[in-house]
Amino acid sequence: MKINEIFYSIQGEGKYTGKPTGFIRLSECNLSCPQCDTKYANEGTPLSIDAVVSITKKRIPEFCKNICITGGEPLLQMSDLELLLEQTYFKNKNISIETNGTLFPSSKLLSNFLIDYVPDWKCPSSEPKLPFNTDWLKFYELGRVQLKFVVFNKVDLLYVKSQIPKINRDTTEILISPGFNEAFIIDASNRIWMQEVVEFAKDNYLRYSLQIHKIIWGNKIGV
Repeated sequence: MKINEIFYSIQGEGKYTGKPTGFIRLSECNLSCPQCDTKYANEGTPLSIDAVVSITKKRIPEFCKNICITGGEPLLQMSDLELLLEQTYFKNKNISIETNGTLFPSSKLLSNFLIDYVPDWKCPSSEPKLPFNTDWLKFYELGRVQLKFVVFNKVDLLYVKSQIPKINRDTTEILISPGFNEAFIIDASNRIWMQEVVEFAKDNYLRYSLQIHKIIWGNKIGV
């Protein structure tokens, strides 16, 4: 499989924010969003499954129970991902797969109840060249999906508002995250935008998800 990076840090967003987490970033993506903050993930190194496990063991402490598979778009390497997560190392780990929402997991991945998912439903500002896969809206496993919207402007907020009624909120948690420029400079205008998104989250009872890793490290890679 093609790997971009493997590292140990804290989860910067979503319901596990702040938890020590091992990250395995797979290479390549089927979208080219203008605000993408991981364009470097298009590059990577082909590795065997055994090599990925070996590097993961060296870089991520054994006591760490949380593993995040991210990208790029990890579901582009579905068959390799199935084989990877079958390895003994992952049997006692809590796995999150972050995906851009255009692809849906195989039945083999879905049968692994240690895996939860964070599909990113792209808003208009992301100019997605592929649509959101509506199979995510039919996935009713309680607590296994955090559906994320990243919003960059008021048009995006209106779009999120229009999509909320399509989501089963009894089984799917909705995250909303304010988007910023690539440099992630927190200036006065960004603070105003963060506050506006907070008000939207309050009005629509969504989980506000701020990318704290960017606040801490900016766009530094491997943290």
